[in-house]
Amino acid sequence: MEKVNEGVIVQAVGPVIDVRFHDAHLPEILTALIIPLGEDKSLTVEVMQHIGDDVVRTVAMGPTDGLIRGMKVIDTTGAGDVFHGAYLSAYLMGYDPKEAARYASAVSYIKCTRLGGRAGIPTREQTERFLKDGV
Repeated sequence: MEKVNEGVIVQAVGPVIDVRFHDAHLPEILTALIIPLGEDKSLTVEVMQHIGDDVVRTVAMGPTDGLIRGMKVIDTTGAGDVFHGAYLSAYLMGYDPKEAARYASAVSYIKCTRLGGRAGIPTREQTERFLKDGV
């Protein structure tokens, strides 16, 4: 399994937060990122723009008081959204609800092993191979 895609805040001006990712895995536009705030709290920000030098510009979905440079930012995997989409897709392909849930769970599992947004979503063939062979 690959490591979590993490970045750091390089600038915070009001609701606009710039985040640098050092490993060249820039999150896609509209990807939700999480900033851990401690005490089981976090702030969600959404990627709006790639501005160069491995930096994305985000917009905060809540108050930004207390954010400082160097704070960790985590790229979410999108597994929940992927699960819902895969469940609907499987159901529309004729799977019964239990089979659709199994299919959607496999898609979400595979997605959680990959970095990035839509690029990490497995194909139907990859998912069916995983369900059949476990790989």
